[in-house]
Amino acid sequence: MGLSYFQKKQYNKAIEPLLFAYKISPESEIGKKSKNKIDLLKPIVRENLINKIIGTWNLNGNEPIWIRKDLEKTKRNDTLMVVTNQEITYYVKNIKNKGKKITTNR
Repeated sequence: MGLSYFQKKQYNKAIEPLLFAYKISPESEIGKKSKNKIDLLKPIVRENLINKIIGTWNLNGNEPIWIRKDLEKTKRNDTLMVVTNQEITYYVKNIKNKGKKITTNR
């Protein structure tokens, strides 16, 4: 199944069945072929994922929505995550003066 996805160039779909086949029997011929294909696909899948998440993201945390609504009224800072091809950077943005400060606590 994974090899058929690979031949059809559906790389995101191919990696999971290939990994499954490799984990079941890494010493078999199918396991060895799967491992080779996985090694080829890793950079492609990683690049596809990075291209999907490039941008500036506002981090809300893991609070329920009803708590967030109350916090929005008293909140003074936003936490931002900026994703580029090269790095992921976290900032604390002051809501009142729009100033950004890099954080290192993540």
